[in-house]
This record gives sequence, C-alpha cells and structure tokens, in this order.
Amino acid sequence: MSFLVIVAADGLSAEETRRVKDVGPEHITPGDGYGGLLEDAGFMDLDIVDVTEDYLAAQAAWIGEWKAERSDFEQLLGVKEYAERHARDQGALAAGRAGLMRRYLISVV
Repeated sequence: MSFLVIVAADGLSAEETRRVKDVGPEHITPGDGYGGLLEDAGFMDLDIVDVTEDYLAAQAAWIGEWKAERSDFEQLLGVKEYAERHARDQGALAAGRAGLMRRYLISVV
C-alpha cells in the first residue's frame, strides 16, 4: 500500500500551526505521526520518502495554470470561489517553501 500525505513540520510555533491549518489539508498531522501509527497497526516494512520539492514544483505549476486560465475558472466557479481557492493554494505553496509543511510518499507492506 502506498499513499501521499502532507504533514506539519515538527516544532512549529502556535502562529505557524495556525498558518498551516489555514492553508493545509483539512486533517493535517504532525510529521512523526504516520510511522508509529503504521508500525502499531502491524506494518513492518515501512518506507517514507520526502517528496516535498516535487510537490512544491507541481503546486507552483498548478498556480500558474490557474492564473493563465483565470477567466475560465471564474466563469466555472464564480469570482469569489476562484479567489478563495487561489489564495489557499498560494498560501500552501508559501507555507511549504517556508518549511512549515512536508509532503511524503509512504509505502508499507
């Protein structure tokens, strides 16, 4: 089984934690949470790969495409929804670049 997760970096201040919660996934966990949980569930062969840089590059490209197709997205979603999604994506990119969030590929057997 393999899956991707976005996690909060360890040691964040209260303000940084709020920032991550504002722009990150709805249910974000501390960075060290998955390994122990999977081992407790009986998964012994665990591989965790940090793919944050690839994720940030993809996120930046995504944002660029949203900007390039802004009028189409505004027609599809409405101006307010487009602006909210775009702002959240930009916030997530900035938080990732600041080291507040990490993206991991987790594989277990």
